[in-house]
Amino acid sequence: MKKVKKLAMFLLVFLMVFSFVSCAKEKEVVIMDETYSWGYYSSYKEALNRADIVVHGTVKNIGKGYKIESETQVTESRVSTHTSCFTPIEIEVKELIKGTYTTPTVIFHALGAEIDNVIYDYRATVTLDIKEGDEILVFLRIRKPEIGYEAISPGCVIIEDEKGRAVQNIKGGNTNESIETMVDNIKLAKSLMEKVN
Repeated sequence: MKKVKKLAMFLLVFLMVFSFVSCAKEKEVVIMDETYSWGYYSSYKEALNRADIVVHGTVKNIGKGYKIESETQVTESRVSTHTSCFTPIEIEVKELIKGTYTTPTVIFHALGAEIDNVIYDYRATVTLDIKEGDEILVFLRIRKPEIGYEAISPGCVIIEDEKGRAVQNIKGGNTNESIETMVDNIKLAKSLMEKVN
């Protein structure tokens, strides 16, 4: 009887260790940058002109990542298949800086996703760093109706780090400004543009 108990205890400990090691397994990371070209904007004016809407808000929900296959005509006889991975991000709107939108939340489809324990990472984006409750500022457009809103470029999805500094600004890097300061500067740029027009 003691041998059976010892064997059962050994099997139990073995299963616990095995399941812990299995769960701790690192996720595979696939870098997707080589399949995507980026547009960068050197000023708020350029980004405002390109965006359909500009939203400042809080991340309310992060949806499940997904893939879209699309085809591109390379030559008359050859078609190339391209895979893009997205994560739907729902934003509770604090302020709509540009455009019209009638609901209290906006969903945009950010490049990058985790699908079936594989991370599809576009290194120029902050998608995989976005968390529920984050303050966010995004310049959005509808490029493909089947996707819906997406960012005009990776540098136009802006979140704050733990020190309150904006990460991923329009010029393609980090800044010492807060998102609130950026919002004020964008609104100033927008009002100056409206005066010229």
